[in-house]
Amino acid sequence: MKKSHLIVIIFLFPLLGIAQNGGNKSSISKKEHVDGQFSLGMRNTANLFGKNNNYGIGYGGQYRIRAGKRLNTEWYADYIKTDYSGVGQRETVHIGWSVMFYPFNTSTRKGAFTPYIIAGHCFDYARVKSNLYYDPAMSAFTSNSARRWTTAVQLGLGASYHFSDRLDLSLSAQYMTHLGKDIRAEVEQIDEDSEEYLHIYDDLEDLTLEGHLLLTMSLNYILFDFIKPRN
Repeated sequence: MKKSHLIVIIFLFPLLGIAQNGGNKSSISKKEHVDGQFSLGMRNTANLFGKNNNYGIGYGGQYRIRAGKRLNTEWYADYIKTDYSGVGQRETVHIGWSVMFYPFNTSTRKGAFTPYIIAGHCFDYARVKSNLYYDPAMSAFTSNSARRWTTAVQLGLGASYHFSDRLDLSLSAQYMTHLGKDIRAEVEQIDEDSEEYLHIYDDLEDLTLEGHLLLTMSLNYILFDFIKPRN
């Protein structure tokens, strides 16, 4: 993992200490019921890739099911688009789930700040396609593309701020590692006088590990509880 990929994750560590002091005012000491909460959310996602410094921006949706006082689950789908210097694009789809662990504050009341550790798994579909370019060898305009499916695991830190008892804003930074067939794309030129194009190497059959930083911002609304509080 490159040092630049650690910046956001390391930045979140001081927030854990803030939660210990500020979160106790509205925490479970008042016997707040959080088990079984079901929330629905919208999310924006950024992929920061280690190769060629490419980054992608996307959007998606998610829902959460609170499994316990300190455990939450998140089920999500993302669509992310990455530009390759104006000569090609990468489209990525994530479908996955995560477990969120709250080490300090566990409240969902208005004003509560709840940092968490997050880890999970997803399936990833990626399609890389070049724009049309002129190939002198073919004396014609052409383009190329490649696609793949991979499986991935991710680990990181996050925090939620609750605007009300039901609405929260969540931010997280995770490092995601993919296992699967590699698709390598390089911006190249056929010769000095030709235009740049995206060369896609899709004949790499060996399984490889590919990692990137995943940043997510989401708004989530608690709709109902699966588990009713005891009287």
